[in-house]
Amino acid sequence: MDLRLVTLDLVLAATMSTDGWRAGVAGQAFLAAGTLATLLLVPLAFTSSRWSMRRFGSDWKRLHRLVYVVLALVTLHPLLLPGGPEESGQLLAFVPSLLLRVPPVRRRVIRAREAFLSRRAGGQPEV
Repeated sequence: MDLRLVTLDLVLAATMSTDGWRAGVAGQAFLAAGTLATLLLVPLAFTSSRWSMRRFGSDWKRLHRLVYVVLALVTLHPLLLPGGPEESGQLLAFVPSLLLRVPPVRRRVIRAREAFLSRRAGGQPEV
């Protein structure tokens, strides 16, 4: 995780209000969701190694389940934008990428891709 992203989020939050970063984040729900998602990624980034997996044991998996909270916040973030996400066209990029996170959709896309590549290769399945 790049700490520059966290710093950028906090700087943006601070500039949203003259009362400081807490007021800036609290006053803008979309910014609060984005900042919280970014901050929750920090411990995940620091513990994303084999050494951490061995060191934390079963607690590592519990910690990394935070990714579902982050996914929910990332889903909420563009929906809370002032003026709505449809004004900026973000839904065009966001919805398909979110759908690919749903396991049945992902499996279907992978099967379709494999079938396409198989046909393109002349019917010979790739090994």
